[in-house]
Amino acid sequence: MIDSRISLWGERDGQMTDAPEYGPPISGEEVEEAAEITSRAFGRVSWADPPLFERAGRENHRVLREKGTVAASLLLVPMGQWFGGRSVPMVGIGSVAVAADRWGQGLGRRLMHEAVHELHETETPISALFPATFALYRGAGYEPAGTKCEVSLAANQIGLSDRELQLRPIEESDEPAIFELQRAHARRFPGHLDRCRFIWHETRHWEGKPGDGSLVELDGRVEGYLYSVPNLRPDFRLDLRVLDVAALTARAGRRLLTFLSDHRSQVETIRWDGSPADPLLALLPEPVYQIQSPGPWMLRIIDVPAALSARGYPEGIEAELHLGVHDRTLPQNEGPFVLEISNGRGRVERGGEGRIQLDVRGLAPLYTGHLSPQALQAAGLLEGPEPDLHAAAVVFAGPAPWMTEGF
Repeated sequence: MIDSRISLWGERDGQMTDAPEYGPPISGEEVEEAAEITSRAFGRVSWADPPLFERAGRENHRVLREKGTVAASLLLVPMGQWFGGRSVPMVGIGSVAVAADRWGQGLGRRLMHEAVHELHETETPISALFPATFALYRGAGYEPAGTKCEVSLAANQIGLSDRELQLRPIEESDEPAIFELQRAHARRFPGHLDRCRFIWHETRHWEGKPGDGSLVELDGRVEGYLYSVPNLRPDFRLDLRVLDVAALTARAGRRLLTFLSDHRSQVETIRWDGSPADPLLALLPEPVYQIQSPGPWMLRIIDVPAALSARGYPEGIEAELHLGVHDRTLPQNEGPFVLEISNGRGRVERGGEGRIQLDVRGLAPLYTGHLSPQALQAAGLLEGPEPDLHAAAVVFAGPAPWMTEGF
């Protein structure tokens, strides 16, 4: 959980106590105010749902107060994100909302400014979010750094009938094996989440409905699983929404796709969140799928040395990068750094020649592998000698980063 280092005052009873401008809600009244702001902003009740509020952790909610009332709010979601085969501590930011009568007053910028500073004080390496608009979050140092796509395909076109592995419903006793399998699966794909309990719960539910779980195994060893829910469309046709899916082997992937194909007499379309690089798509006999991208997710490097040291790097690479980072919001990130890569690990020291000059926004897509140094140079987010850019391209090389969850 985030240690906000903010003292909490007593309950509000008619008047505001000496509460700070920014921090966790200090009373039930503030929780209700934040719930109203969020539900109006997103067209749905989220904070107003007490179980959801408690699952997320009351200590992880933040409000911005102005003139004695809650004017804006957001949710911090502490978890991890996989890069280079290592889980980097990350805090997701969600449910960013400003009261409608306070729009246009810069409260969103102030809220994000406070959140970014808090995360730096608590030594968080990186932060990610899904933006409704780029401008607000770019102003706080975030930049698009990966994708989240929806894959859809007709159930009757999957064309697989592989039943080598046993398939059965998931039981409560299977959860430890499921958690372990998902981490082993996720660590192979840059950008995937190292989930907290809150994300696990939200991933396995669709519009409040729990998914049905199925796993595949051989001789008692779990090799893959999925959770799904049927979804009746407005035209009264039935889709199957796959909420979560992971397969450690090709045979597990084929068995899960066969299971989805078996729904073809009732289900028209199968949908799940994936990527063009999703290995399940490589198992299909024909390219019968469609991919839609609702937009990228954004990343912010909160602590430059901590972030560069925490992720993994390609094995067998020996390199030294001289970075000159510029960060208007967090001056602690300003200045030259030397990143030394050896045996798949990074070590960071202040100093050096700063040959690669970049804004902290440009560092985010470089860090995740979303954009190459050459692409960032073309976008005006990075400058440096060509040999140094080639070295950086090798250091941060890897599969395109993608995510399957939302928050």
